[in-house]
Parts: sequence; structure tokens; C-alpha cells
Amino acid sequence: MLLADDSKDYRRLVKCLLTENGYDVVEAKDGLEGLRLAQQQAPDLALMDFEMPGMNGYELIQELRGREETRHLPIIMLTGARHRRHLREMDLGLAGFLEKPCNNAELLSTLRRV
Repeated sequence: MLLADDSKDYRRLVKCLLTENGYDVVEAKDGLEGLRLAQQQAPDLALMDFEMPGMNGYELIQELRGREETRHLPIIMLTGARHRRHLREMDLGLAGFLEKPCNNAELLSTLRRV
């Protein structure tokens, strides 16, 4: 799984939860690194924030959808962005949408569903 979030502390917490539950996680500190890792690692799922420096979550989704090798990658957005309610309503082709803060059970349930 690809985890892209600019908050090092949040990535650390989520990665710990996910690895304890049997997921292999590769971390990206921003959208540009997320794109590079998605191409190199070929993850089965991407979990990403919206507000990231360099390339935000929307731009990352567009890049992933525009490339044959990542076009069908399931993406879950996990964000506390101010405009998160509007993001939820946009047709971004997401497999899931979670608002920060999100409890562990909700995150794990969404991952299992996807």
C-alpha cells in the first residue's frame, strides 16, 4: 500500500496501525514522491491526503489516472482539508473517502472493503 501524506507524525501513526494489521506500507512525504513510488512499487492500494506540497492529492490522482500502469489503482482519500465536503462530492473515482481525524476501526474497515 502507498501512504502519501505530508505529516510525518500522521504517516508514522497510520503506518504503525496498518503494519500491525498485516499491510505492507511504503510512505511518501508528498504527491511527487507518491507518484514516483506508485510507478516503482506498483502498490495494490493508495491512501492519500489532499493538501500536500509540490503536488496535492487531486493532482496526484490525475497523474495516476493518466498512466496506464496506475490507471486502475484503488485510491482512498484521507484528509482534513478545509474543502473536504466539496472534495467528497467531486467525481474523483475514489474507492473511499475518510475525513481526518478518523478512528482506527473506520480506517481498517474501509481498507478491508476496498
